[in-house]
Formats: sequence, C-alpha cells, structure tokens
Amino acid sequence: MVATEVKGLADQTAKATDEIAAQVNAMQSVTREAADAIGAIGSTITEIDGISGTITQSVQEQNAATQEIARAVEMAALGTQDVSATIAALARTAESAGSTALGVQDAARGLSGQTRALAAEVERFLTEVRQQATGEIRAA
Repeated sequence: MVATEVKGLADQTAKATDEIAAQVNAMQSVTREAADAIGAIGSTITEIDGISGTITQSVQEQNAATQEIARAVEMAALGTQDVSATIAALARTAESAGSTALGVQDAARGLSGQTRALAAEVERFLTEVRQQATGEIRAA
C-alpha cells in the first residue's frame, strides 16, 4: 500500500512537473513574443523619431523660406515707396517746369508784342527820317 501511494505520488509529481514545464514553456513563449513586440515598438519609436527629425528640419526650412519671402516683400515695398516718392518728385518738377514754361510763353508773347511795337516805331522813325531827308533834298 505504501508503494502504491508512493507510486501515485510519483505519478502526480511527474504530472505536476510536466504541467509546470508546459506552463514555463508557455511563459517563455509569451515572454519572447513580448520581447519581440517591445523590440518592434522600439524600432517604430526610432523610425518615428527619424520622421519627426525630418519634419522638424522641413518646418525650420519652411520657416526660413517664409522669413526670406517676408524680407523680400518688405524690400519690394520699400522700393515701391522709393519709386512712388521719385515719381511724385518728378510730377512736382514737371508741374513746376510747366508753370515756368507758361511764364516763358507769357513773357515771349509780351516780347513779341513789344517787338512789333518797336518795329512799328522804327518804321515810323525811318519814314520820318526819309521824309525829312526828301524834304531837305527838295529844298536844297
């Protein structure tokens, strides 16, 4: 009877040992799967980090380009203001030149009138001188 009990206990121990071994194997398999999953997660994190770095660099480049465009627009605006100021100055100069030209035209008309009057006076003077010369020649 003792031998039967010992044999029963030995069988139970062997069965329990097999079950424990199966459970250990299952746990090792699950642990390997978890380790593989953690490795895959690590790889994904590394890949995401690389993508994030690329995105950061692209955003920085875009920001630099945007700032350069803003500077160019500002310079163009300043250039436009300079051109507008120059055009306004030219318009004032042209207006002044136009006023001066009108003054010169008025002066020329005045001189033309004075020239005609002077020519008429010279003609009258010459006529009188001729008449006097003709009268003196006849009297002599």
